[in-house]
Parts: sequence; structure tokens; C-alpha cells
Amino acid sequence: MRLIGGFFTTVGGQARNNLAAINTTDGLAVAAFNPNANSQVNALALGGGTLYAGGSFTTVGGTTRNRLAAFTVAAAPVRSTDDIVLNAGRVFEGRVLSVRQQGVIVKDEETGLDFEIAKADIDRIVTRDGRVLRFGDDNIPLLGDDDDLTPMSHAGHYRVRYAERWGTERAACGDVARRFAPGADVLIQHLRGAPMLQLAFNNGQRFNAAVRADGLFETGASLGALRGPDSSFVSTRISGRVSRGGVLHGVARMSAVRRDGLVLCDLALTITGERQPAR
Repeated sequence: MRLIGGFFTTVGGQARNNLAAINTTDGLAVAAFNPNANSQVNALALGGGTLYAGGSFTTVGGTTRNRLAAFTVAAAPVRSTDDIVLNAGRVFEGRVLSVRQQGVIVKDEETGLDFEIAKADIDRIVTRDGRVLRFGDDNIPLLGDDDDLTPMSHAGHYRVRYAERWGTERAACGDVARRFAPGADVLIQHLRGAPMLQLAFNNGQRFNAAVRADGLFETGASLGALRGPDSSFVSTRISGRVSRGGVLHGVARMSAVRRDGLVLCDLALTITGERQPAR
């Protein structure tokens, strides 16, 4: 639900004078909210379950209210499903489980079945918390409301730090973290045509990662160019989350494996980083 004020007499073909609540799923006025202000509403503020409206009106709902009125706003019911609005206008209620290259995986609450809806068939997704999700260029999600959709891009240069090493306690593993941890600077880019990121570190290591709309990602393993202890092969993989505000939290895990399959070292480092201002 979204509250609007202004100078109007209809909303979506329904009579509403200057103040209305809109259902974000279908764009129609909410039937239970029809205050009927007799003149323009210039300002709205919501706090503590009360909606305050200010403007040039003198009556609201036939009752005298000189330029200021307050309304009790009922708490929105807790929703367990998302509304997937198709291009044809049909609305499907379900839970979005994941976003893939060509479609969205949805669980049908009635049958319990999971199935895929093609992105090309989706106009928008209204999430259970009332926000609107669309897909922009290169599958970068756009999140907000229909008037202010913010690209959820995680791209940029990040400066990262490593801490809290744990794992195998062998003397031979003492310098694996130092030698094989990814660098202190990383360039994150969205890959065209897929919900994936590329993480390119300044030490030359590159990782491709599947990423969800909420910024959670997980890379595949990257094999280091150098050999580890006892001529072992050292691979690194990273998982974590990049927030919309440009903060990176994750874990880098390094495994050193000999030719005979023996795991010599299995280490993990926490990663913290921030997106740097554009130069």
C-alpha cells in the first residue's frame, strides 16, 4: 500500500478526492481508505501508526478539519507471499526462491511445487514487504517503488581486509593464508546477460560468482598459480554478501591438496570491505 496526496478526484478510475491509498500490486485505490478531503493535500507524514495530512482543505469526510488532519492507519497484514505481475496482467501469488539467467524460480504455496517463470513474461514483482522489483539492463535488479526504482548494482572498486584465520593447525600451513589470500583491492562487475558477478583482485586472481537479488554470492574455486606446501595445489573460493550501500562481508576459504588427494591445509579468512568513491 502507498499513500498519496495532491489535487485529484479519481485514482485508477475510482473516485478519490485529494487523498488516497494505492495497492502497489494493481495500482487501484484501496477500498477501505477514502477520506474525501475537500481541497488539495500538500504534505503527508506517517508516524506511530498515525497518518498526518496537511493542505488547503477545510473538511475531511464531511467533518471540519482546517488544513490539518490525522488518521489512524491499521498495520498492514504480514504477508508470506510475493506477487508476480505478468505482462498479460495476471497476478500470481507465490514465494520467489531464486533469480536465474532466464527466469525466476517460484514456489506455489497451495501445491508446494517449485517452477520457473520466464523473465520476459514478468512485468514486476511486488515483494512481501511491499517493494517493487523489476529487471533492468544486464539483469541488474531494480528495487523500490514504481516512481523511484534504484539499480541494485554492486559494481565498483572495493578495499578489503582479512582477519580471523581458522582451520588446519599444521606448521606447513602457516603462510598459506599470507601467500594465497586474494589481494587488498578488488574490482566487482556485473556479467552481461546473467545474474553473476566477477571479482577481479589486484593480485591477478579472478572469480565468477552467482549472485542473488539481495547481494548474496558464492564463487567457484580458483586455482593458484603457485604451489603450496609439499608441492600441493591451492584453491580459493569466496562466499558472502554485498549490500546496496557498498559494504562487502564474506569468507575466503583456501584448500591445499597434494597430488595423492591428501588435504594438507583447509583455512578460512573473514573478509570485510567497502566500495571506494569513484575517481
